[in-house]
Amino acid sequence: DTQHGILLMDDYSRTHTNVNDWEVPISNANLEQLMRTLATFHNLNWENDLTREALGLPWHLANAENYRQHLDYLERDLQIFLSKSPFHIEERKKQYYESSLQYLRDNYHHIIGRAVHNNAVTFTHGDLHGGNILFPTTEQSKVLFFDLEAVKLGLCTDDLVRFFVHEYYHGAVQTHELLQIYFDLLSTQLNSKYSKEQFMWDFKYSLMEGMFFPLKLFAHYNVEDEELLLKSLDAYEVFCR
Repeated sequence: DTQHGILLMDDYSRTHTNVNDWEVPISNANLEQLMRTLATFHNLNWENDLTREALGLPWHLANAENYRQHLDYLERDLQIFLSKSPFHIEERKKQYYESSLQYLRDNYHHIIGRAVHNNAVTFTHGDLHGGNILFPTTEQSKVLFFDLEAVKLGLCTDDLVRFFVHEYYHGAVQTHELLQIYFDLLSTQLNSKYSKEQFMWDFKYSLMEGMFFPLKLFAHYNVEDEELLLKSLDAYEVFCR
């Protein structure tokens, strides 16, 4: 059997600019427009049985055995990083990774259960960085997400960590404010109950898992991104200690 695909190409250069050109702090107007689009995207796929049936569960959320293996991979990346890291990291901060792994091991069954029962989960972009977002330069245009090859079921906070920690971290005070804005926007659209307490727990969980992303880049691709690493550690101190 041969597989066929369709490549759709549009020129948005006259109506949009790439968010990759932005710098922190991002203007409040741009942030709200971006987060409104993200909240709408998550709401459309929130506990969506049709979307879940079409895309299925990601490998690591399919069962407990897979998730434990997933955590073993994170620990392997950590050991490679610690043995070869070119960065100087305080010993107490190195312990954040061990603490995160233990927390994930103790709590992953909550995430597995929610994924299996399609409870307070959604389909996330999976690679939400500035290079994958086009922002409108005209009032008639809308924010556009593209490069959706990494779309998968998970916590809505997975995308927030990817964008507002790894990409555009605004520090302790403003990040709390940004999370509140996003939560308010999402809550006004949801038909199901999703508490602020649950949302903040999800963000903490996503952050602990996302902390291993810069370690993976180093262990697998020899990418030395110290800024990415330090932003993750700083965010951990704010939200997880």
